[in-house]
Amino acid sequence: MLFPRSSEGLYHVVDLYQGFQVELPYFATPAIAPHTAVRLLPCVQADVDGRRLYFNPNTATWCLLDSDEVRIADSLAEPARFSELMAKTKLATGRLRTLITHLYRLGLAEVGGKAGLDQAVYARGPLFGKRYNIELVTTERCDLACAYCFANARAEGQQMDLETGFGAIDRTLEFEASSVWLKFDGGETLLDFDHFRWLVTYARDRERGMGRQLGVGIQLTTNGTALDAEQADFLAEQGVRVHLSLDGPEEIHDQVRRFPGGEGSYRRAARALGLLQERGVECLVIGVVGRHNSRRAAEVVEHLVNLGVESVRLNPVYLTGRGRDSSIAVSAEDYFGFLSEVLDLVASTRALREENLAAMGRNLVVPTRDYRCMRSPCGAGYDHLAIDPAGDIYPCGAYRLSVPESRMGRLSDIARLEDAFLGNALVEQMASRIVADIPECAECDWRHLCEGGCSLDAHLNQGGLMRPCSLCSFYRRMYPRLLRVLAARPAALSLLVPEALWCHA
Repeated sequence: MLFPRSSEGLYHVVDLYQGFQVELPYFATPAIAPHTAVRLLPCVQADVDGRRLYFNPNTATWCLLDSDEVRIADSLAEPARFSELMAKTKLATGRLRTLITHLYRLGLAEVGGKAGLDQAVYARGPLFGKRYNIELVTTERCDLACAYCFANARAEGQQMDLETGFGAIDRTLEFEASSVWLKFDGGETLLDFDHFRWLVTYARDRERGMGRQLGVGIQLTTNGTALDAEQADFLAEQGVRVHLSLDGPEEIHDQVRRFPGGEGSYRRAARALGLLQERGVECLVIGVVGRHNSRRAAEVVEHLVNLGVESVRLNPVYLTGRGRDSSIAVSAEDYFGFLSEVLDLVASTRALREENLAAMGRNLVVPTRDYRCMRSPCGAGYDHLAIDPAGDIYPCGAYRLSVPESRMGRLSDIARLEDAFLGNALVEQMASRIVADIPECAECDWRHLCEGGCSLDAHLNQGGLMRPCSLCSFYRRMYPRLLRVLAARPAALSLLVPEALWCHA
């Protein structure tokens, strides 16, 4: 028997009991007597490389069994006494008892009429820790004219004044949570580097002055065109994590990421990457998957590896802003084809970590759903807020312009950011969007892994909040694909989920 477990398992046991009163049976040992009845719960099954995969859709837990263990599992479709199982198998009694114990702990079997893991563990929604992300849309201006820009960024636009920025930072620092992040987005924030420097310096000074025990992370999203050595030094000194836009080799990147006059931006972005790498700045490359590169996954990955990139997030074109009507956007099926090829490359070479695949892998290992875009209710408007240049508050920066009815108020009108989470009808509906209540999701085997996807995308592009998001068919195909790859190439698990361990029983 082979199954994944997080090295942080004890933390999950304590955290989930304190936060949700959910008991994880990682260390439970059921009483098994000769007369004890054992039953395998309904599972999705698939044969992979000489093993059989068992996946429980209710708990999103799974394992791999060898041929001897499969014979036992096959006999458990109906309840069987432990003594009957011993008579049917060549397995030693101790091994049989261990097998049943682990199936019980994983929520895959009942022992004595009771499952080790509550089968309704996700019935009221996903389990997650509150990790605040406050997105500061500091400017609407951008020096590029990307074909698919979700923010409709342009050469002219409003910029957040320092008073508004300082106020947003003050209120962010009031949060006490296991994780608080200030995320600078645009437009292109670095077009006014002095403005950005003032805000970051203020945040660090206030953080030290308050004596916060929990530090605040600072993240910058940039196209890199304006970045120079002095700015890179500042980012390194202040511990800023950078998300840098890069779609692949120069010929691919420059098809869509151009200056208004038509000049490509690749060389400046590549130079920015080098400056960040030289200084040891934590950098995640953000690539957009569209018609310009969706059939060129190998070229994209190989190029990023040659640039020394260790981590990348390859997102499809967001169906909002200019991306909503863009001919460059790809279907969920095309995105599956692209990321499926990336998965094979990553699993075989282990040269690069793709963060969407990593988030999906983590959902297969740990019981929490901490990546907000694979969660219902999602984090938008709950533990994620976006504040635009005017001080208006939205649940998500990507949908700020396309879903104006999601506006949650103005920063100057509230005393605390927590107050923004109340009083907007759409956001209140988002908070009650549970995947079990979405008709098209309720019976899907993979529902507790994707959790219905992005709420605002469903609202904007799929006809309402109670619909699955635009990537539904992608998730339906990618999760079983990912399980098969992990079963065939177990070493790939640690690349996607560093804290993951394979357990043998």
